[in-house]
Amino acid sequence: MIVEGIANITQADLKYAATLGFGIKLLAVITRDFEKNEIFVRVHPTLVPRDRVLANVNGVFNGIAVVGDVVGTTTYIGRGAGQDATASAVISDIADAVVLLTTGRTLYQFNAGTMTMRTPNAKLRETDTLDIAPADAERLKLRDGDQVRVRSRHGEAVMPLNLDTRVKPGELFATFHAAEVFVNHLTSPHRGNVVMTPEYKVVAVAVERV
Repeated sequence: MIVEGIANITQADLKYAATLGFGIKLLAVITRDFEKNEIFVRVHPTLVPRDRVLANVNGVFNGIAVVGDVVGTTTYIGRGAGQDATASAVISDIADAVVLLTTGRTLYQFNAGTMTMRTPNAKLRETDTLDIAPADAERLKLRDGDQVRVRSRHGEAVMPLNLDTRVKPGELFATFHAAEVFVNHLTSPHRGNVVMTPEYKVVAVAVERV
């Protein structure tokens, strides 16, 4: 991990950056490689254009910019000291709670269950469950069988929790067969620009006990 402080930044550096239309900010940058499921972190002084929100976060305030595939960049700003909730504390809580949800089918049902839910198959799997790795359940203080609310930027759904050692930490799995759960409320309505396939499979979510 690259770590560099601001000890070597001088007033001359700040003035020269300003003449070029930049500010110098100490940034912590976190990126995720979804294919390798790896996170990369680096901390160092960075030239930030003056017209960016982060360039104008000063004094006791902290700023966090989150870049999403669909929503673009959203920025959170809050005090970095004192008893009030700060942006860094909020993002820390979010980072603890947010995991990646993948949706799919099981052997017992087909798609939205409009036919198979009316057969004896319904007794084999009566509803959708949120499958979670035991380590994540412990981190989130959740127990097997808990009713949980799953939230994404698109919507929410309530379903029972199921501890499953086959699920990787940092990931969740849920089927989308039960109409009363409606897991697809969580996934994106956007479609690919080539074959127009809906973005149904993967979405970032937060989980809490009902």
